[in-house]
Amino acid sequence: MWYDQKTVEIYYDHERIAMHLRSRDTNGYTTINEHMPVNHQQARSINGFSKEDLLTKASRIGSNTHKVAEKILSNSIYMEQNYKACFGMLMFEKRYGSQRLEAACTLALTGARVNYTMIKNMLRTGMDKQIRLPLDKPLPPHDNIRGPQNYQ
Repeated sequence: MWYDQKTVEIYYDHERIAMHLRSRDTNGYTTINEHMPVNHQQARSINGFSKEDLLTKASRIGSNTHKVAEKILSNSIYMEQNYKACFGMLMFEKRYGSQRLEAACTLALTGARVNYTMIKNMLRTGMDKQIRLPLDKPLPPHDNIRGPQNYQ
């Protein structure tokens, strides 16, 4: 491989096999469709494989599914991976139904991070079906519970 400020050249057995202009994007990358494996090219051409279409599909399922889709789509700098994870998460609707997917997304949003695997595991193990106690219920009075006056 050889590169300068404007171009990148790729060599194999001392023979140049590719030459491209360098991208000026920081923390980004460029993908040329012809250089991708065939199955990735097909995935890229799936109808609805754009950010806007994925978010529209997520909104149809529910508001928390939409929030999770937004988080998944912004998880890393590799947009194709984010699209694939988001698309996969939305496909759980076919297997588990929209109510369960929305419930899993609601539960996932209570944590610090959200990803495809988390949603998959919640649906697979049935965590989305568990009854959750409301968090806004005050603690009962007790001698061992201290109030704000103890932390000044």
